[in-house]
Amino acid sequence: MEKPTTPDDPIVDSEPPAQERTPAPVQEPQTTSPEQAPQPRSPVLPDASPSTPPFDAFAEIQELFNPAEVDAEPSAHAGVETDAAEPPQLVADDSEAALLPTDQREELRWTRPAAPDDVSVQEGVYRGRTQVGEAGAMLRILPSVRSKLAGAFVPDSIVDSGIVSDSVSIGVISIKGASHHLSGIPRQDAYAIGSDDSWVVIGIADGVSEGKLSHVAATEAARVAVTESIRALTASDPADVSWPEVGRKAREAIRALGKRRAQQQVGPTDTAPEISDRTIARIMSTTCDLLIAPTARKDGSLRVWRVRISGDGSLYVLDPTQGWGLLGNGKDAASSTVDNSVGDPLPIGGEHPDIESWELRPGQAIILCTDGFGDVIGEGALPVGRYLFDAWQQPLDTTQLLFTSSFVNTNADDDRTAAIVWATA
Repeated sequence: MEKPTTPDDPIVDSEPPAQERTPAPVQEPQTTSPEQAPQPRSPVLPDASPSTPPFDAFAEIQELFNPAEVDAEPSAHAGVETDAAEPPQLVADDSEAALLPTDQREELRWTRPAAPDDVSVQEGVYRGRTQVGEAGAMLRILPSVRSKLAGAFVPDSIVDSGIVSDSVSIGVISIKGASHHLSGIPRQDAYAIGSDDSWVVIGIADGVSEGKLSHVAATEAARVAVTESIRALTASDPADVSWPEVGRKAREAIRALGKRRAQQQVGPTDTAPEISDRTIARIMSTTCDLLIAPTARKDGSLRVWRVRISGDGSLYVLDPTQGWGLLGNGKDAASSTVDNSVGDPLPIGGEHPDIESWELRPGQAIILCTDGFGDVIGEGALPVGRYLFDAWQQPLDTTQLLFTSSFVNTNADDDRTAAIVWATA
């Protein structure tokens, strides 16, 4: 993920880094681990010490490409996609469009992508994977089960999918990025799923890469946010839930983890000095986003809610006829580069969640994702957007969701996580 930006208060570097060991070069393939590319996040903290330089091998490969440069939409990407024969179509949302946000946003515009440009990788450790557009240096990065942090094992990939009711299916996927395989950093994205008789809640989190324990923060934030959301939804509809309170509890959970870490450094009989949120963020910080859907269509309505507690996740609607609709993007879609900075990661932010909802019609899907997907989907016209438009139109089982999400693309090296709600009826 990215670097958090904070006020000009200095960072007290009171917490030593987690125990490290230098990973040996890995040559064994890992069949369940996808590798790909925009670059991982790290928190931008003022007066912070410089980030650890990348491994020599990573720097060497990076000379071949600039993962911060994302292909211009729709077809002006150098070396990735030069076929402009079928430009994407931008279609204004009509008066009967199914996705109508409750807030007063400008009219939703759809991007109808051109036909996908993908091939099957024929050799090497990624044989059988789908290459979307150019692969760049990605095929040279070997998957690794080794971790730079001693004792830190996080599964390379996790995936869930299933039928909620006759009208709702969900799928959730989180995959370790190629840059993390190369640098020995665990997957820092995480998700959690919770449900009751009326609601299903999916939480996704993107740990800030500078924090050595941000993978722990991401897992905890997603878990707590989903748990508290389900508890609150037993008494209220999403419109009436106190989402700032849910954000506060997620923030407090990360603070508690940070303070526990500080106590471990001074010993059980001593008292750890009080540490600030900014100091905790140097050790662990994360985004946190929620996607909330009813378990079934009620009186013809299937209204899906997004609660952004912190961070820069992207939210899309996928319509098989009209294309991609970008409903929310945490980054500047007009920028030619990827700005991997997060201004409000937990535990720094989360006080004022953003809440929106949309009415979903049969055949459409809502997709909430971290920037590992969002940066390479863009507004839908990039090669990955064209590929996933076809791949994700219908509900997928876990095997299909893992396969379609494990594509190789030169700009896809970050961890990637997506939560999908399909309206099947």
